[in-house]
Amino acid sequence: MIGFTNQTLTATSPARPELPVPPAVTITSTQNGGPQKEPADSRFLRHGRGMGGFGLVRRSPGLAGLLAAQTISPLGDAMATTALILHLQRTTGSATAVGLLLFAQAIPPLTAPWAGVIADRLRPARLLSAGWLVQAVLAGLLALLLPPLGALLAVVFVLALAGTRRVRR
Repeated sequence: MIGFTNQTLTATSPARPELPVPPAVTITSTQNGGPQKEPADSRFLRHGRGMGGFGLVRRSPGLAGLLAAQTISPLGDAMATTALILHLQRTTGSATAVGLLLFAQAIPPLTAPWAGVIADRLRPARLLSAGWLVQAVLAGLLALLLPPLGALLAVVFVLALAGTRRVRR
């Protein structure tokens, strides 16, 4: 819907009239010099209504929590990898062991086509929950037990495999 208020062209959404939709250009009349063009985005942002996607995050606390978890999780993964590298370097003193660890973490994305066939048969929410649960259990086992090199590489491989997921609809 388009209407005029105080000689300024405004637009509102027909579905939700309380949320204004910014037009491409707002034309305001001035006393001296005729109409003056002002970008609608600047007026829209100046009134605090055009915050991009942040409005959705503010209205949905579940989404905010998910985004926070998705942001923090890679940091935890990187710290765990660093701790495992330092542990292997201290216990074995071998660069080969560190290379094998990094190789075991790099292989699971290559299995994505086969894992995708299995993942397509499961509900996305269930798949994500199961993946996060497996990652939590395996990370806890690694922290508590610190297994020998062979078992450590197997657990790291499965841990990285559980972290290799893409959700499609």
